[in-house]
Amino acid sequence: MRNYRAETSTTNLQRLNQSVQDTQLQLNNALVSASLQSSDSGRQLQAEQASLIEAINKMIELSLNGDEDFRRVADMEVAPAYYILQRHLDEVGGAFHIRAQKRLIELRQVHENALLAQGIGGAIASLVVIIVLRLLIISDRRVHRLARSHEQDALHDSLTGLSNRLHFTRILSEVLNEGEGRDLADSKSASAVALIDMDGFKGINDTFGHLAGDIVLVAVAEILRSCVRPTDLVARLGGDEFAVILRGGPGHRDPEEWAISTAAALRCKVPIDGSEVAISGSVGVSKIEDGDSHNTVSHRADQAMYQAKSAESGAWIFDHLDKKSSPQGASSAELLTELRQLLDSGDPDHEVELNYQARIRVSDGSICGVEVLTRWRHPHRGLLQPEGFMTVALAPPILVAFTSLVIRRVLAELPHLVQIILSSGGSVVHPSIGINIAARALALESLVDLLQSSSGEPTHSLRVEIGQLGEPGETASLEPVVRKLRDNGLGVTLDNFGLGTAELHVMRRWAIDELKIDRCFVIASRTERPDERVLRASAALAHGLGLNAAAQGIESQSVFDLLVEVGFDTVQGHFLARPVPLDALAAELRPVVRRNTMIASPFSQR
Repeated sequence: MRNYRAETSTTNLQRLNQSVQDTQLQLNNALVSASLQSSDSGRQLQAEQASLIEAINKMIELSLNGDEDFRRVADMEVAPAYYILQRHLDEVGGAFHIRAQKRLIELRQVHENALLAQGIGGAIASLVVIIVLRLLIISDRRVHRLARSHEQDALHDSLTGLSNRLHFTRILSEVLNEGEGRDLADSKSASAVALIDMDGFKGINDTFGHLAGDIVLVAVAEILRSCVRPTDLVARLGGDEFAVILRGGPGHRDPEEWAISTAAALRCKVPIDGSEVAISGSVGVSKIEDGDSHNTVSHRADQAMYQAKSAESGAWIFDHLDKKSSPQGASSAELLTELRQLLDSGDPDHEVELNYQARIRVSDGSICGVEVLTRWRHPHRGLLQPEGFMTVALAPPILVAFTSLVIRRVLAELPHLVQIILSSGGSVVHPSIGINIAARALALESLVDLLQSSSGEPTHSLRVEIGQLGEPGETASLEPVVRKLRDNGLGVTLDNFGLGTAELHVMRRWAIDELKIDRCFVIASRTERPDERVLRASAALAHGLGLNAAAQGIESQSVFDLLVEVGFDTVQGHFLARPVPLDALAAELRPVVRRNTMIASPFSQR
């Protein structure tokens, strides 16, 4: 601007215009960068800039027109406006500088605080890392403890602390693998597997409660622990079923001796709530042979255990199974397997046959009912009598299935059966149809419900003849079952009286209505008569308890006369009527009725 005032040439004018444009552009850029366009300082700078530009333009205009007032305008308007603008720019720039210095100081403080925080943070981070590492170590140890605890829980029974089925299976597999390729024939060094089943355990649960059952299971576990070495394994497979792996080696007892002594140890009394409950168990043992699999040795031990239930010692070794054969030459194990397969198939060909034997009422010689007797018409062994297969039919694994099959067959034939008896001279409205059921089978609700069903004939035609009684602890649960049957109109007979040990207890507590003496007290040899004192006492005992006195196994007229004389109420036997199938029953009963009506003396004495 000063140059132009000194020399108003075109070049200086261009330079002035360019300078004005540049200054205006730079000021605008500065205001934009500082975000001051809308602030008071920005608006003031823009106003002063505009004033300066206006003065410059006016000066230029006067200069170009040769106006004499040019110098006055330049000296009095343009120059002062420039200096005012410069002063304000300095003030604004100074204010920005002061603010920048303050921000810089703040940034330095922030930086220092950041450095301090970084140091403190580093220390804290180190401490946190140490704490985290410590926690990780503690957690790792806890995880290992939990893993060991879970493994313990997964492999052991929570109630008894014994190994469970999974652990038993693992250890048995290890023993079988160890035994591969070795000679295990020597019983002193051979390993063996034992299965133990408690007798009548359900009765204990039903009578005394499940807490008492748990107490018994714990007691059994302690007994089994005391009967084995540290190298052996005792396991609870579930419920009241236990298993033992007897390892071979020095100091190993003979499996048969161990089984007998263990069964004896299990015959004891367990204190429960101030009283004692008698318990017992059946022990079946299978020696491990070279090449055995887990299923093979377990199946053999299972068969031995079922056989042990009918053994006097309560123990059985699988090696002995093949030596105990039926009269037809089949081993118990073979018959058990064949009968199980037959029952699983539902017996479609009716190999299990039902025979019916008449029961005679002594007071008038009339037919008062029949007893159901079973036969097995084996496709290869011929007709098997009860003594040839009933032992295996009463084995626990098939007892319920066999009994259910018989009950269903009887219910299916019941209407026709009652009609035959009545049409053949039966003197009662509802002749009794006696079905033999073992005590441990009768304890199952499924069989009770099945007994209370009928195929068109009132259920009170049925009579349950209870046999195969066990110890009092086993039969205790049957008392409410018997009462339930009696309440629903079924007759209940205590069968095979004189052979068991719990009959007096049963007769005192149960709601039975008939006592049937075992045939061994009735059947006489050719040279001897039955013991009249036993027969008379049995009949008197039944009558004294308000029960009907029944006898079976009559083979001669003299025995029949004796039974009538000592006071029995109903009798049966081959002498009176043979067991026959349903289609032959009518023909068998007609001569019985005719004969009895012709015999006056025995009946008239009653």
